[in-house]
Amino acid sequence: MRKTLISFFSLLLSAVCIFSLSGCSLFSPHFDTKTRSVLFVKTSHEEYSDTANTVTYSYYAVSPSQDTEPIESVRFTADEVKRCHAASCFASYIDHAENQVKNRLVKGKITDDHDETVPITPILSSILQKTAELGHDMITVDIIEDGDEYFVYTELNVNWWSPCCLYYYDQSQDSLRELYTFDNEELVSIEIRNLDLIRTMPDPTVQL
Repeated sequence: MRKTLISFFSLLLSAVCIFSLSGCSLFSPHFDTKTRSVLFVKTSHEEYSDTANTVTYSYYAVSPSQDTEPIESVRFTADEVKRCHAASCFASYIDHAENQVKNRLVKGKITDDHDETVPITPILSSILQKTAELGHDMITVDIIEDGDEYFVYTELNVNWWSPCCLYYYDQSQDSLRELYTFDNEELVSIEIRNLDLIRTMPDPTVQL
C-alpha cells in the first residue's frame, strides 16, 4: 500500500512538472477580465495541410501578472495603431562566455506596412536599444505606436516551439515590460484597457 501511494504521488508530481514546463494554464488562476485587464489582444494561428491552410483567430485579456484569459470577439475593438518593422536592425550572435544567444544593433532600417522607410526618432532609437537586450534570435521585431504609447512584438527562433512575445515600452523608466508570451500565435491587433495597471507590472525580464 505504501509503495502504491508513493508511486501515485510520484506520477502526480511528474504530471505537474510537465504541465508547468509546457506552459499549460490548467492551474493558472482566473482573473476578472472587466476590472483586471491591462490589454485585450487578437492573435492568429495558421495550420498547414496538403489541401489548404487554415487561419484561426483568438482573443485574450491580459492581466498585470501576465496571465491570459480567452474572451469573446464581440468584446474586442482594435485600437488604431501605427506598426513598423525593425528586424533588419538586429543581428544575433552566440556569447560563448555565457553560453547564450544575444543581439546587437546593426545598420538596418525601420519600414512601415507599405515598405516605406520610417525615420528613426529619439524614442524609436531608445526602443531599439532596449530591444537589443532581449535574448534569442529574433526573426520578427515590430514596434507598435498606439497613441502616445509604444509596444514591441517579437517572434523568436527557438527550438521546439515558436515564442511570440509582446512588451510595453515604459518611456518614463526606459524599459520593456513583458506582457505575455504565446506559442505560435501571431499578434494581429491590440486594445489598451488600463495603462495604470500596465505601469505597475514588474520590471522586464530581458531573458525569455
